[in-house]
Amino acid sequence: MAWQKKRAEEGSDNAQYELGVRYLTGNGVDQDEKLGKEWLEKAAKNGNPKATKKLEELSAGGGANLPGTPVITAPAPTPAPASTPSK
Repeated sequence: MAWQKKRAEEGSDNAQYELGVRYLTGNGVDQDEKLGKEWLEKAAKNGNPKATKKLEELSAGGGANLPGTPVITAPAPTPAPASTPSK
């Protein structure tokens, strides 16, 4: 982990991507979505296509496809009561 973080800080886009995913999933580190996204953004700026794709998925609400990420679903909306026609 220390080696990967050192490489990420030195500008390795692959290490930045891997570190970002680790923070998103909590793999070997405390889970931290904000920090994960920051590392993915650095990797994307350095030309890492996997980081760019992952950020797009996260923006579109596709974060649930990350291993270790809990899937949270919203309850279905309650239909509005039918209105009665006024006379």
